[in-house]
Amino acid sequence: EFIKESIAAHDIVIFGKSVDRLGSVTTDQVKRVAYQHDIQIHNLDKMDDGEAIQSALVEMTGVKGLPNVFVKGQCVGGNEATQRAVRTGKFMAMVTGQPGPIAMMSMSGAKAPSEFIKESIAAHDIVIFGKSVDRLGSVTTDQVKRVAYQHDIQIHNLDKMDDGEAIQSALVEMTGVKGLPNVFVKGQCVGGNEATQRAVRTGKFMAMVTGQPGPIAMMSMSGAKAPSEFIKESI
Repeated sequence: EFIKESIAAHDIVIFGKSVDRLGSVTTDQVKRVAYQHDIQIHNLDKMDDGEAIQSALVEMTGVKGLPNVFVKGQCVGGNEATQRAVRTGKFMAMVTGQPGPIAMMSMSGAKAPSEFIKESIAAHDIVIFGKSVDRLGSVTTDQVKRVAYQHDIQIHNLDKMDDGEAIQSALVEMTGVKGLPNVFVKGQCVGGNEATQRAVRTGKFMAMVTGQPGPIAMMSMSGAKAPSEFIKESI
């Protein structure tokens, strides 16, 4: 009841801890962008029933850590989710009820994540779903750009998109590839870092892009023999 009453009474409510350094960063970011709005902060480590309130928050929202941030009665999430919402403009869009710049970009006919993925990979030769801060992913993206610079490459940095987490979950369900980046060529999933870099290195990647057999593929076209037959004959 305390939680429900608090989030109903204030524009922004932050349930946190006074000694949480990362949480303080998040709180400061919220204060900076929403200084003109009603912000209520509850430091649960200073409250007698703080542990009970945190348990109730987990049960209500599924967010296990602190802080847990609410805007207009809606749960934004913890540190990462709140900072991303502040960065993309989604946070203030929720506070004011107006769509922010990123929210407006992502409102593409209210498409489900799976539909967005299918339409994107159908519309472009190469699609890379990744993260802007992923160093290994950047290496993979650079390799793809270097060999396929003459082709249509679309890059979606999911950490910059409001529905990025939902899109990543849909990608896992569709392809089985759990990490990022997740690379597609002509609508076909190539895979993550290792699989994509191997495909680039062997020539398979550009063979998929152009529809022509690459050097490795040409070497293996030995009378269309089954691999087991080829091995037996060779040894």
